[in-house]
Amino acid sequence: MKRASCRGYPPNIFFPGDPNGKNFHDKRGLTRTKAAFALTICERCPVRAECLTYALKHYDDKYMPTDDGVWGGTVPWERKLLLQSRAI
Repeated sequence: MKRASCRGYPPNIFFPGDPNGKNFHDKRGLTRTKAAFALTICERCPVRAECLTYALKHYDDKYMPTDDGVWGGTVPWERKLLLQSRAI
């Protein structure tokens, strides 16, 4: 996504590991507070909706899952809730 606001930022801003640096991807505890800077970048992104759509479509993808990190201005638990609400 050439127009994405996140281009040029290091991946660890959007995929922060646990506080001890043991995991690059922390699927258990990424909160909006921990992801505040990344979410600020997403707020002004011209492709935010497309990014979120991609993340929801590939949440459980075998090869490129989006069940961690910040995607489309959301953290993992928010995407999970969105997917669950769509299944109802």
